[in-house]
Amino acid sequence: MGSIPYFLSYFWQIQNHAKYPIYYTSMIEGLRQNEIWSPSGDVSSDYRDFFYLNIEIKEYLTNKTGREINLWDIEHMLWYSIKKQTTTANQQVASDVIEPPTWSLPKSYIPPIISILPKLAKNDPEVAAICEQNNRSIEKEFEERCAILFRILGFETRLFGQGRGRVPDGVALCEEYRYAVIFDAKARQGSYTMGTDERAIREYIHVQSAALRRRGVRNIYFLIISSSFSGDHDDAIRGIKIDTPVNEVILAEANALLAMVENKLRDPMINLGPESLQRLFANSGVLTEPIVRNYLEN
Repeated sequence: MGSIPYFLSYFWQIQNHAKYPIYYTSMIEGLRQNEIWSPSGDVSSDYRDFFYLNIEIKEYLTNKTGREINLWDIEHMLWYSIKKQTTTANQQVASDVIEPPTWSLPKSYIPPIISILPKLAKNDPEVAAICEQNNRSIEKEFEERCAILFRILGFETRLFGQGRGRVPDGVALCEEYRYAVIFDAKARQGSYTMGTDERAIREYIHVQSAALRRRGVRNIYFLIISSSFSGDHDDAIRGIKIDTPVNEVILAEANALLAMVENKLRDPMINLGPESLQRLFANSGVLTEPIVRNYLEN
């Protein structure tokens, strides 16, 4: 029963990140340690109280700091509060209201659920160990969080995942502008080099492209997501573009995709159209964070 509020609010925030706070255990502990609020044990009333408390804290800190505070700022603030208390012996917060210095509030717009993507992409040993403790593979976590990232950007996203034969990890569809991104997530401790899996890539591009064309999709982009890329990939990209219906083949660094999300959440004028994010998919080769920021922030 205790996990129900977390499970439901997790998906509510995916649908509307600005409205619904996730019922994280760390946030509950932070509120309890700071003597602000403790759950009663009634699932529905606890989330209702938690929801309105987040709104009150958000409004208070917005007025106090003179800048717009979002729900992710509150998540990070409470996490910082717990960390500070555990590293300072017997430190307790006596105030009923948290008033941290403004410099402690993070400015990043990147949601916590996808902020770990670069470490997943690098197959970080520490993160891999945590995944194993939870009976999850780091590859599966990477795939699912890439799908979440595309949903946050505004795509209609379908995740295929492992064990489904020769299929990509997922497809992100933009019906408004009639294009799709077929994506494959590659978690590697070293850089990813195109090579032995090119035949499989060609096969599932053909299968997915046929289905997408039937839905009226005009442009199809193939995206490989990893931490970094090495080797001579130009010939491989050329061959895939010649042999399949994809318009472009993009090697996207995980940090580049996070930069897309951050800029889109920061600037509502950025959309999925040809004058915004679609243009970043319309060029084959390696897509890095500096390229994304240079295009979206200038």
